Amino acid sequence: FGGGVLAAILAVVIGKMTMRPYVKALCLAWTAFELLWFGIGSNPAIDRSLYYPATPAIEKLRQDPSLFRIIGMDWILAPDTGIVFGLQDVRGQDFTTVRRFEELMTGKAGDFTFYSTAPSLPAPLRWLNAKYVLSTRDWKRPIVPGVQWKTIYDGEVAIHEMQPSLERALLVSRREVLPRQEDVLARVRKPSFDPREILLLEEEPAAPPISTGGLDEDSRIKPFARVSLYTPDKVIVEAASPEPTFLLLLDTYYPGWKAYVGDQEAKIYRADYNFRAVFIPRGRSVVRFEYAPWSF
Repeated sequence: FGGGVLAAILAVVIGKMTMRPYVKALCLAWTAFELLWFGIGSNPAIDRSLYYPATPAIEKLRQDPSLFRIIGMDWILAPDTGIVFGLQDVRGQDFTTVRRFEELMTGKAGDFTFYSTAPSLPAPLRWLNAKYVLSTRDWKRPIVPGVQWKTIYDGEVAIHEMQPSLERALLVSRREVLPRQEDVLARVRKPSFDPREILLLEEEPAAPPISTGGLDEDSRIKPFARVSLYTPDKVIVEAASPEPTFLLLLDTYYPGWKAYVGDQEAKIYRADYNFRAVFIPRGRSVVRFEYAPWSF
């Protein structure tokens, strides 16, 4: 460091003594050389795999190949830290939050550190595609209607699996339109609400799409919805239904997302206060969600 400072001082002094550009350039080059020479070997490097070493509990979660979300009680696996391990968290902490998601989770909005710690389980946790709860070993598992708890790991932390847990994509045939968003919020935060039974919309949907197959063939189809690709800006869902229905994706509704059923662009409806839904025809469909805001 001393050599670099000396070279910088000399560069300033010589620069004041002469106006010749090449002399100033030479002094600048020498200063850069001094600093680089000093720094070589002084900045240690480690193998990339050691940047974020996974604990046994994290390795246990990564053994599950399905698409799911987790939640850590209190400060266990603090918000956003699970991203580096490919774990999707119900919590999240940033300078801005999506107001509707915050209201869905807590009933209100405006908390800068929204859910940075989880003192208790949020009311709609059961249908947020949350599958695992991480806690201390002495955590008392709450009584949740329709949910059985199974502790699958009990080491440095405990991992509890909720059984059953909802999939990320669902088919919902019944719908109800509630124009007032406060009415929708009140309904979805009730413990009895089940997104598999009814879809709450805030606008009347357009006419259902036409069938993609023959009636005889469609009537024998077993309904299903399966996420085949999931990335931050693209989601592909394969689905089939014997009748026109709604596909509900338990991801946040946000401007910039587009949906395509086959090759045709489809309208994304805000469903259950915070999520995305599209109308799909009877038969087999491939639904593609892409984040493509006009600004980009």
